[in-house]
Amino acid sequence: MCNTTKERRPLIRTRETASAFSRPYVRPMFGHSNRDDKNSKYRRANQLQCVKLFALSTIGALLLASGVATISKYSLLESVRLRGKAANQYSTPAGEELIDTSSISHPFYDIWPYEKLPAWATKSPSSTLYPPPYEIPASKQVCLVHVGKTAGSTIGCQLGFNLHCSPDRVVAPGLLARYTTHMFHTNIYDCPDDVPYYLFVVRNPLERIKSAFAYDKPKDWDEFRSTMGEKYYWLRKRLYDDCSFDTLEDMALRGLRNQTTDAKGAADPECQRRAVASLLGTEHFGCHFYYNYQFHVEGIPSNATIVTIRTEHIVHDWNTVELELGGQDNIMGSPDKAVVKKNNVNTNKADSDKFLSDESIIEICRLLCNDIQMYKEILERSINLDKAQIALSMADLRASCPKEASASTCDTAKPDIKQKLLESRGYEGQTKIVSPYEKHWQGQWNLPDKMTKDYTKYPAKTSPDNEVCFVHVGKGAGVSVGCALGFNLPDCPNSGSLTSGLLPQYTTRQFHCGIYDCFDDSAYYMFVVSNPVARFIAAFNSDMPTDWEAFRSKEGDRQYKFHKELFQDCPFNSVEELISLGIANNGLGNETSKECQQRALGAIDGTGHFGTQMFYNYQYYAEGLPLGANVIVIRSEHTIDDWNSAESTVGGVSHILRSDQSQFKSVESGSAVSDLSEESTALLCEKLCNEIQVYKKIIGAAVNLSPEEKGRSLDELKESCPKEVAVDSCEVALPDITSKLYLSRGYEENLRLDLPTGDVTIGRSLHPQPPSPYEQIWPDLKLPLYMKKDRQFAIESVPSDKKTCFVHVGKTAGSTVGCAIGFNLHCSSKVTAAGVFPMYATHMFHAQMYDCEDDSAFFVFVVRNPLERMISAFNYDNPSKDWGKFRVEYGEKHYQFRKKLYMDCPFNTFDDLAQLGLSSNGNATAECRNRAAAAIEGTEHFGCHFFFNYQYHLEAIPTDATIMTIRTEHLVEDWNSVEYNLGGEREILGTDQTVLTYTNVNTASGDEFKHLSNDSMELICERLCNEIQVYKKILRRSINLSEKQVNESIEELIKSCANAASESCPSPLPDITEKLTNSRGYLKT
Repeated sequence: MCNTTKERRPLIRTRETASAFSRPYVRPMFGHSNRDDKNSKYRRANQLQCVKLFALSTIGALLLASGVATISKYSLLESVRLRGKAANQYSTPAGEELIDTSSISHPFYDIWPYEKLPAWATKSPSSTLYPPPYEIPASKQVCLVHVGKTAGSTIGCQLGFNLHCSPDRVVAPGLLARYTTHMFHTNIYDCPDDVPYYLFVVRNPLERIKSAFAYDKPKDWDEFRSTMGEKYYWLRKRLYDDCSFDTLEDMALRGLRNQTTDAKGAADPECQRRAVASLLGTEHFGCHFYYNYQFHVEGIPSNATIVTIRTEHIVHDWNTVELELGGQDNIMGSPDKAVVKKNNVNTNKADSDKFLSDESIIEICRLLCNDIQMYKEILERSINLDKAQIALSMADLRASCPKEASASTCDTAKPDIKQKLLESRGYEGQTKIVSPYEKHWQGQWNLPDKMTKDYTKYPAKTSPDNEVCFVHVGKGAGVSVGCALGFNLPDCPNSGSLTSGLLPQYTTRQFHCGIYDCFDDSAYYMFVVSNPVARFIAAFNSDMPTDWEAFRSKEGDRQYKFHKELFQDCPFNSVEELISLGIANNGLGNETSKECQQRALGAIDGTGHFGTQMFYNYQYYAEGLPLGANVIVIRSEHTIDDWNSAESTVGGVSHILRSDQSQFKSVESGSAVSDLSEESTALLCEKLCNEIQVYKKIIGAAVNLSPEEKGRSLDELKESCPKEVAVDSCEVALPDITSKLYLSRGYEENLRLDLPTGDVTIGRSLHPQPPSPYEQIWPDLKLPLYMKKDRQFAIESVPSDKKTCFVHVGKTAGSTVGCAIGFNLHCSSKVTAAGVFPMYATHMFHAQMYDCEDDSAFFVFVVRNPLERMISAFNYDNPSKDWGKFRVEYGEKHYQFRKKLYMDCPFNTFDDLAQLGLSSNGNATAECRNRAAAAIEGTEHFGCHFFFNYQYHLEAIPTDATIMTIRTEHLVEDWNSVEYNLGGEREILGTDQTVLTYTNVNTASGDEFKHLSNDSMELICERLCNEIQVYKKILRRSINLSEKQVNESIEELIKSCANAASESCPSPLPDITEKLTNSRGYLKT
């Protein structure tokens, strides 16, 4: 009898256990301490020679053993040899200035001090054979000018930049990759203006624009919107969607050639204008159109030295640039050799995207004329291209655009792009101040106009010593004050007039509702506040729609749903009804549902989102400020006095506003506290107790108010809420709003909020985000986005006895469940299920990504009939539909894994694998028969969903782990039992639920790929025997499944695999020690 149990071994990752699928082991070649030693260069040379010899012998052995002759289309052996030779070839002349690459700065930050340089514009530390620090001659430094859709990503990846590179990319040999330190691409200019060389990558302008059109057009608008954000969604929409230009030919035919709107099929005048502007690069519809040759040429210094690599002649031109830098001749081999693997290729492009009629070509070339002249200028200025090479490119250009290639002037005037350069390229000392809000959300959201000021009249930013952030708490006279400060709020009286004094000049930014647009180093944060009870009444009335259809049309379905739950689904038409029906006597004695009673409480304390003004309350604004913020307060009941004291606080005149001023004519309406009965007022005060404590804290922190003024405000509040003003704490704990702050206010990606203390505070403390469990195991790697949850889930707040690890076994509906609990998987929507399960599922374990804490309270598996899982895995892992696309997207390593099973063996379908590879009558080679068996048993890597099977996932978790399971065949039933075991509702998902919709489904596999004959089924079940036993073990260990449910699943499996009735297998359980070590990984002890 075979023992199917395994003890969890205390494995340690070592270099000796590395295999083809292991994580890279990174170790510095020499320490920093040797850099100042006068003999260090000789030591390093000797060390490098040893390393090189070791690498050559090792790689040679690997190549002989595997039969793999090339990587990235040129020999890895040659790559290492050339790197070593080129690195030692350049002899630095005496007195030559050297640049230490470890201290290279990024000019981008001199231009945009409040922006973040994207990772793709930088180089990885391991981007060359010699990791930094290393020195390069200052006279040879290069900046890459990456013009879009010219193979710039291909070149950039080979140079070592973090672009859309295949995972196994090999950085090119020679000096060019080492000397190219910075990049200029689209609106990211990160080049020193005195850099000796600007390396352009160019392409025939007509071919570039064809590629740009197809690449910039979103294939899936919803996915594009979710991934790229609202800003870029609307830019694309105006050309591709609103004008319905499906192809470049379509745009030329309807937008360029038919210049009258009565012509058949012609676009309207606005779309015709947009079509022209897109080709001229004068309006932004897509990055590759807008940032054209003119932009990149005019964006560099006029006296810059240019070298160029043409897309049509990459190898030749790379070699000539290498020679210019003092490198080896033919560093990339013969010009006829296809060395460079394409990166960032538009694989969605169809033949129709490339077709252009002769008439359309003429019209497009006419509008591209000025950009063609810039292309010609680049060629002429390129010191690495001789006349013959330039003539070759010009002949190619004349074949596309003969008139424009021969012309020196154009029919259309050259666009004036000064403003475009200022706003996109940027210049030190002339920069546009970037909105902190837009900077934080990285283009996902645009700052609304109402949050801005006329920055021709007011400064966009002032010194941190006097800058003021306007904290605009809703329904507290904030609009009146905001208008006086100069913000573009709706319905401002005296719009356009300026309020005198320093306060409007120093108040540059605003924090309102879910939009935090303030600089964290502002000198002051100025609140506008009012009596908390009066504010809530005004907020309730403001949030309640009067015309539901108009509200839905204006605000959208999401906000409509929020409001509907309180104002339509519950009988709350006034605050009086909210209190009497939802709060009084906890709703006893009335017909209000328990759900509506909970919503009433959530509306009052801000834990439920039923309206913007109620949700964003005093607690949200107070905790949303930086810790230790200096607070100024303007009380709505004493606006003039407090404005004057605020003006004085920032250094202005103490009585700048007189009592007869006209600035503060309120544009807001609200209900007085007197509108409520005494009983309802008392109950509202009780439920607002924590809000009142926060209000007291804000008043107490005000640096512009005297003690007497602070006391006066509390006395005024006592008239409504005497009990709550008198106490310092409340019967109900202060709500934990960590999730609300992450979701709405937002914080830097590398920072996390400290856990709340339960005390009322101004600001919340932050700490650096610690490495995830996966990053602790593999410190050289970063956890992928799909393994993470958005930060509003606040996983650090989950109680230790509830922390749950989600074990996502491939092809079991794991993506469906993962999306529903909030992980960033291949999700068709961002809808997260209700309940505690999504909140408590803090980490995920999937394939080689073990990101769970070993002491997690629960490990929740998603499982499926092993035979059905295996059929799905075979079809999903099979790249036979498009091998080229798979190789580009997943890299050489995974290409070779799949190739060994799906290409080198005759297994087109899973039935083929059984009949040809497992049957005794099969005619596959002995090697392919071994591979067929190994694939099913998970002992060799041919695809992730095969290899990372039930055995792997079970043995990787602690032996004493508490397991719960969701079966694919019983998703809703098991979800509900997991929710209930975590302390949630028993029936959280009903039969009409829509959150568990299948995600990441292989739509390409038809019935013929799923078919298995009875003989094949028996053969595969025989090989699956150990997996079946592990599957049964997972079921039996699941605390959320009853014995009846376990037996139900086993009986379902027996119908497919009769051997599932057995408790043992003919062959022993595979020993997966190495697999666990190299894929799961363990912390070193």
